[in-house]
Amino acid sequence: MAAGMDLLGATPYEQALVDQWSFFAATELFPNALRVWVSAIGMRPFNDEVPAALDKLRRALKAAEAYLAAHGHFVAGKLSFADMALFGALRPTFALMFGPEFRAEVPKLTAFVAEFAAKPEAVAVYGEFAFAERTSSSSRSKHSFT
Repeated sequence: MAAGMDLLGATPYEQALVDQWSFFAATELFPNALRVWVSAIGMRPFNDEVPAALDKLRRALKAAEAYLAAHGHFVAGKLSFADMALFGALRPTFALMFGPEFRAEVPKLTAFVAEFAAKPEAVAVYGEFAFAERTSSSSRSKHSFT
C-alpha cells in the first residue's frame, strides 16, 4: 500500500462508511454466502438453510448494487479497508457460484469485484481471479436476483 494511504477513512464520515461496509461484509455477505458455498462445492448437502441464506445473500447483493449505482464507490472513491472486507466476502461468491446470468443482474458489484481483483495488491494476496463460468446448481433458477 502507498505510504500515507488512510484505509480507515480520512474524516469521521468516511470512517463511519468504512465501519458500515466492513460490518455489512462480515454480517450480511460472508455468513450467508458461506452457507451457500459449502453446498455449492459439495462440502455439505443441500438443505433448508441454503435457499434462506441465498435469499438473504441476494438482498444484500442488491443493496450493495443499489449503493454503488447511486454513489459510484463504497468509501470516498479510494481504496479502504471496507473494499478489502467486501472483496474478501465477494471473491469466492463470484468465483464459485455466480455465472454470467447472475452477474448481469449486479453489474456495478461485478465491476467492483473485477477492478479490485486486478489490483496488484489483491493479486499479491489472493492470487489470480476468475469469475465462475456458470451458475452453480445451488444458486440457480428460482433464486434469481430479480
